[in-house]
Amino acid sequence: MHLNGFTMKAFRATIPVLAAALLAVLLPSGCRETAETGRRTVPYVQQILSTHGHEWSLLSGFDPADPKGSIALVGPETRNRALAERFLAGDDFDNIRGNTAPDELPDFAGERIDILTDKANTPYESFLGPGEDSLRTVTVRNFLFAIDTMLSIGAFDNDRLERKENSKVVVFTSPMSAAFGAFDIDTLVRSVGRQIPVIFPSRLMFERQFDRNIPHLHVAVITDSLSAESGVYPLIFDEMAAERGLLGCGCVAFACDSVSYAGDILDSYRQAGGNMPLSAIIVDDPDADIEAIRDSFGWILHVQSEANLGYRKLMTDGFTVIDARREVTDACYRLLRRTNNFTHNISYPYSKDYITVPASSGGGYNLVELY
Repeated sequence: MHLNGFTMKAFRATIPVLAAALLAVLLPSGCRETAETGRRTVPYVQQILSTHGHEWSLLSGFDPADPKGSIALVGPETRNRALAERFLAGDDFDNIRGNTAPDELPDFAGERIDILTDKANTPYESFLGPGEDSLRTVTVRNFLFAIDTMLSIGAFDNDRLERKENSKVVVFTSPMSAAFGAFDIDTLVRSVGRQIPVIFPSRLMFERQFDRNIPHLHVAVITDSLSAESGVYPLIFDEMAAERGLLGCGCVAFACDSVSYAGDILDSYRQAGGNMPLSAIIVDDPDADIEAIRDSFGWILHVQSEANLGYRKLMTDGFTVIDARREVTDACYRLLRRTNNFTHNISYPYSKDYITVPASSGGGYNLVELY
């Protein structure tokens, strides 16, 4: 979880798994790679670092120990809505003990979920090719929108005269943001010297699969058609495997509307040239019925038939089906608990909606609140 080699040649990433060093954990390790390869960040980041203006003040003033602020979901509307639903209604943990056990209380009780839908720039796949550096800039701008305390009244307001609360955790819901922009965000916040939690779901899931230490790890991702066709998941996966010095690993992605059950997935994998056993199926599309997929794989594993015996050759011991949205909310919950950054307000979680709109001046775009 391909594209042009210039853009991603030096890209590396790590995943948010330890909260003791949020910056080192939740952002990619691309800066260490940069020192070796000379890869440059986008001009917008260079400008921020050289001028020490509003953006610099915003970053340098970020307090990672402050429990105030929201969990921001940034990206395309469909992905944002699906993930917001889990944040608002999910009950997977005991909120007192922190163990995995539902307690009839939403896990993110008292939290505000900011839904930042990037209408002005999606679909991100339209940036592929010559526009990839522009997408890197978009990712950085949206990151700053999330942690800022200012926003625009409308498309005409480039001075951002409205106020909002900042975000304490930023989740980029599209894998395109993980591929194009994470390096630049890493460069920016490391240069400023602040620890700002940022989660890229595709990297989170791949990192956890690599941590299983399965030789010749192969995974398949079930996603939307645009993401599947873009090649972004194999790109991210291959870069992360290369960082670890792993050979013989692989990732394929299939559109949700082309596969429904285990047999469909494994047939598509075989037709795509896959012959190494899969260790995991990552379901990263809200339209996919993950329970039906799990049940169908369970049927293959437990029901004896000639077809099932053939399918089992394409599944490793310890094969698993992963719900991408559950992985993200689990990671965020554990992060906030470890750092004691829950608001501890006695209330249901709630959301606020924001949207990016092209600036009426013709230059760039603005973030406005939806009422």
